[in-house]
Amino acid sequence: MPVIFGVAGGLAVGLVYFGALWATVRRIPDARSPGSLLLVSYVARLALAAAGFYGILRLGELPALLAALLGFVTMRYVVMRQIRAGMEAPWS
Repeated sequence: MPVIFGVAGGLAVGLVYFGALWATVRRIPDARSPGSLLLVSYVARLALAAAGFYGILRLGELPALLAALLGFVTMRYVVMRQIRAGMEAPWS
């Protein structure tokens, strides 16, 4: 059961991380200070991802963490596929 929670958690962390990244990239052209936007976005995304993976790690099992990493990477491919297809991301 922890592996299922790990995959679900990894998918959720990946959706938030890559969704926020996509939103940041779309805002760069209109940003007054693109460097600051990128830095703040990176730190916030990193903190959220670290907190998410830490929460999954608290399940106490290495397979759950590995499953979460698999879910995270899977979500990256899902988001990239949507972007390449020219579709609007579901979180916008």
